Amino acid sequence: MKPHLLLKKKLKKLVNDPRGFSAIVGTIFMVIVVILLTTNVFLWTLSQNTLYNEAVKEKNQLEVDRLNERIKAFDATYTAASDKVSVSAQLQNQGPLSVQITNLWVRNIDKNLYNFSGTLNVNLQPGGNSTLTIDVTVIGSAPGDRFSSWLITGRGNVVPLQEREQEEIIVAQVAYGIGAVSMNFTDFKYYNVTKKGSSWVLNNYPNGIDGYTVIQPSGKDVGIAFQVYFTNFDIEKREIKLSSTSVLWTLFPVLPTQPRGAMWYIVNVNGDGTIASTFTTVTLQYAVPTPVFFASSNDVKVGGFSPSLSSYTGTAPVNLALVGTIGGSPFGQNIPFVSIYVK
Repeated sequence: MKPHLLLKKKLKKLVNDPRGFSAIVGTIFMVIVVILLTTNVFLWTLSQNTLYNEAVKEKNQLEVDRLNERIKAFDATYTAASDKVSVSAQLQNQGPLSVQITNLWVRNIDKNLYNFSGTLNVNLQPGGNSTLTIDVTVIGSAPGDRFSSWLITGRGNVVPLQEREQEEIIVAQVAYGIGAVSMNFTDFKYYNVTKKGSSWVLNNYPNGIDGYTVIQPSGKDVGIAFQVYFTNFDIEKREIKLSSTSVLWTLFPVLPTQPRGAMWYIVNVNGDGTIASTFTTVTLQYAVPTPVFFASSNDVKVGGFSPSLSSYTGTAPVNLALVGTIGGSPFGQNIPFVSIYVK
């Protein structure tokens, strides 16, 4: 019998045999079940992998947010009485994210005692400022004890509270004692003033000459100008504005009973060393050293600029009579600061 006829005969026999047909159907069903199970396992694995990736992404984002917190806590002060410690500090958010402050821990350094506040609900927006004032019970604390403290943020960061620097305290105490304005003794200069066309100019600007020994120029249309660096150390960090009536003045002991003086009123100096013919209030920002010039024989705002010289020579004490406003309120301070020798 031919092969194809034999194959056809066997196929016909297999189809007509119920047992062979059942085997085929069972095999197909088993294959479908395996495919479904494999697909379900694959889809479940894929979903679990997606959940894992999302969890890792969320964890990484939380870590990035935690690292991007920038909270500064400064000017901390502590007052202990009856087992309670009053803590006060300034808070500033210097980062790009809003931050929640949840707890404050306080440690008594001298007695090694700890405690924390109740839950705080302080929220700082980016660039925001806040004043924290809170009482924390630390059993055994007494006036005179030393303390340290730190904040806990909602993202788990620890922010130590910085006490006011001792140098700031000393400067503040000095400011209360002698006035809010201080001068730099190592950067006291003078300039010869000459007229160029219709303008008055500081020669050798901005280098100047050491101001403790002054050689007066001779000739017509000449004068002297003094440069003093002022720093505003007002304890309340207010802005100081000096008016046109502020003056630098000297007192020459020509004779024991006949002292003689000379004056230089405050002026504005342009970037090229030219003295301005009008006057604009000189502003002293807190803790920013600012050069201030004195050169006119009269109040510029009243009579315009006029060069000033000393009619006397020899050693003379120099005083600064400063007037203006501080934080919008009237201000005045007299500073006896250097002595000069005029030739």
